Order: sequence, then structure tokens, then C-alpha cells
Amino acid sequence: MELETCKLNFRADLLREAIRSNGLSQKKLSEKLGLTDKTISQKMNGVTQWTLSEIQQISSMLKGLDVNTVFCLKKYEQSAVTPYSL
Repeated sequence: MELETCKLNFRADLLREAIRSNGLSQKKLSEKLGLTDKTISQKMNGVTQWTLSEIQQISSMLKGLDVNTVFCLKKYEQSAVTPYSL
């Protein structure tokens, strides 16, 4: 199975809520991920996409975060995925 992220459905509001409820700030999260303030701002505003590696790191850092909802992760069967659909 392949994972694909849906840029248009990224729920920044839910991620911001999870960041706060875990006692972090966006700046602290960017430091933990090794990202610049500019890069995380672009990701939070949907300008650039999150990588799966970043999503995995965030998932392990933020308790109570439903990554499937926040990042709109969908599973597709391998036979249904073509190079053009990614």
C-alpha cells in the first residue's frame, strides 16, 4: 500500500491545538524537527507539504494527535496507484 498526503485538506488548526496541548510552541516543534522558522511556517500555512518522515516524527512527539485526520493520510491499494496519481 502507498500513502499520499492531501495538501488541500491539511488541518493546521488541529496541529496547532495538539502543539499547544503538548506544551510546545511552533518554534519548539521546528527546533525538534530540525526545520527553520520559515520552513515550518510554510508547512503550517500549506505552502509546502509535510514529508512522511516529518509526519512520523510529529506523531511520536505529540500525544493525542490523529495524524490521519490532521494530514489527510489515505491508503491506496498498490494496483490503484500510478506514477501520475502521486
